[in-house]
Amino acid sequence: MAPDGHADIGGIWEALGTVNWDLQDHPSQGGPYFQMGSLGAVPSGRGVVEGGSIPYKPDALVKKKENFANRWKLDPEVKCYMPGIPRHLYAVSVSNRTVREGDSDGLQIGRAHV
Repeated sequence: MAPDGHADIGGIWEALGTVNWDLQDHPSQGGPYFQMGSLGAVPSGRGVVEGGSIPYKPDALVKKKENFANRWKLDPEVKCYMPGIPRHLYAVSVSNRTVREGDSDGLQIGRAHV
């Protein structure tokens, strides 16, 4: 606990895993162009969802599959944009730091502040 009675979540947070590609268990996949080798490839990984599956509504599952099929056009990271929250919290090779100033909590991501 912090002196003000709130939970102390300060510190450096870094997620090491493959949830940046999928929250559920997933196989490895090659990148968009074999000429680029492993660039853009997805490593296989264990998910972080208890029970292994997310109970998507039918239309949400269709949207998830559509987003995945079009990821090379739609993904912000492909366009060199920062991913949004919460994805940025578990992106590969990103350290996050929580900061408390007075009554405000903040999140420092690399050199950007959110």
